[in-house]
Amino acid sequence: MESFSVEVNGITKDEYITASHENFRRLYTTLPICMLVICGVIVVASGNYSIKSIAWPFVIYFLVVIAAEIIIRRGYNDQLSSFGPLIYEFNDTQWQVSAGEEHHAFNWEATPTLRIKKNAVFLYNDEVNSNLVPARLLSDEEIKSIKSWFSESREKAKIYQKNLYHLEAEKFKSRHKNDTFMGRGPMWGPFRGRKK
Repeated sequence: MESFSVEVNGITKDEYITASHENFRRLYTTLPICMLVICGVIVVASGNYSIKSIAWPFVIYFLVVIAAEIIIRRGYNDQLSSFGPLIYEFNDTQWQVSAGEEHHAFNWEATPTLRIKKNAVFLYNDEVNSNLVPARLLSDEEIKSIKSWFSESREKAKIYQKNLYHLEAEKFKSRHKNDTFMGRGPMWGPFRGRKK
């Protein structure tokens, strides 16, 4: 398949819930790790190794998850079933989204993440922001093409990310070329690996 386009005129409640879970995904995965670290610090600092002292952070975690679920399920309104249209166009080199007069195109190598769920396809245009394409509007062949184009771009994506990092480092250096840094400086960004 060389190219195809999809018109999205709103999303269903199930698609909205899937999208919201995708947005909360990092919270759901990082919060338990944070809770474990907090528990460890509290237990070591207090010397209290009882189950009661360990359990309360996890109670907070489950309350946060339940509150998030309630917010997600109450957040859908009927307007979301009739917005648009958004036009998505796909080919072997890029994907594009258009809304009225606005057009945004993204090469596959500049797409950091692709997530395919049961009822939605998430195309990330950066590390945080994603576009939802309802799976009901895509044929199996079209979903296979999206997966294939994304997979084939991964070698180019590594080069793209490396070049992007160097470009950002050069921009940082040029912005701060007249600044004076005392001491060794942070061990990140353009300073990483520098020797005095």
